[in-house]
Amino acid sequence: MVDSMLQPAIFSEIGRWVSLLITLFLLTTLVRDNGLARLAQHVLVGTAMGYLFVLIWRTVLLPQVITPLLAPSLLAPSLLASSGVTALKVLAPLVLIILLLATGVDQIVRQDSGVTAARPAWLVLVGALPVALLVGANVAVALLGAIQGTLAPQFLRAAAIGVQWPAAPDVVIGGLLTLFVTSGALLHFWAKPDQMAATSPSWMRSLLLAWSAIGKRG
Repeated sequence: MVDSMLQPAIFSEIGRWVSLLITLFLLTTLVRDNGLARLAQHVLVGTAMGYLFVLIWRTVLLPQVITPLLAPSLLAPSLLASSGVTALKVLAPLVLIILLLATGVDQIVRQDSGVTAARPAWLVLVGALPVALLVGANVAVALLGAIQGTLAPQFLRAAAIGVQWPAAPDVVIGGLLTLFVTSGALLHFWAKPDQMAATSPSWMRSLLLAWSAIGKRG
């Protein structure tokens, strides 16, 4: 019994059921906010943060920061001058991490002690520098990835093949649901249904508000 529980197939099956339950919990937010949905959100955020920390530690911090800092070639003053590029690649991220941590610690201390005074200008600049680099780099990578890897290929593919109504029912239903939720999200962010349908019948206004609410939660 114990051996069978240790088999990878068991964990795969458990993972599928847990994924199904979390998906169902999240879908309940379409009706109203509830404890099950918040539990699923906490599980997703906690799992993602734990996985991200382990991934960053094993692929970035340990091999590219900690190990080079402990290497004799980098610590030796005679070799440090001849390997300035390597030292900069190691020390620059470390300095940015320290600056970001210092700002975070200051924020936590201020909240715990109830300090309401404004931060010094130099501390604001110190905290804004790593955040600006992180946000700018992530936004640029995400934007280019979305355009080159998702939007452009899908647009070109759709323009090439046209509408394929004879496709499998699950494909058609999935496409229609995606279109419905995406258009609802655009309606929520870029329009105001209550103002757009101010002079329309009540059923039209209710329909637009429901559509926008689904797009907001989708």
